[in-house]
Amino acid sequence: MYCPKCGRQVDNDGKFCPDCGTAINNKMSSNDIRNDKSINYSTDMLNQAPKQNNYQQNANSTIYNNSVSTEKNDGMCIASLVLGLVGVCVLSIIFGIIGLNNVSKNGSKGKGFAIAGITLGGIEIFVYLISFIVKIIGAVSI
Repeated sequence: MYCPKCGRQVDNDGKFCPDCGTAINNKMSSNDIRNDKSINYSTDMLNQAPKQNNYQQNANSTIYNNSVSTEKNDGMCIASLVLGLVGVCVLSIIFGIIGLNNVSKNGSKGKGFAIAGITLGGIEIFVYLISFIVKIIGAVSI
């Protein structure tokens, strides 16, 4: 037998749907159901359908609340990334370190920007050093 409201399968001798709490008509009249002392009218059974609605409402509000963020990225972290992209490697590393410090103190966002800026600055310094060494070796060999 199936529940007429939600469609879940119900035992043949079940009085209520275990999923939504709807009374199941097992060839009993409504008076028989009201007078049946074996039915346990617990608060769980009576509140089951509203809980589903509350869950759906909470799920919708959670999705909405997660889509709106009021936290801002730290300016030093963004500056570190921009300077790393432009090629100002020393300032990119300095701003990145300051930005990481701000993120850990204030709890603001932007840690990834700072790490990217520090990484770019380090790679640029490494490339400058390699090219400088190659130029020196080329000048000595002439």
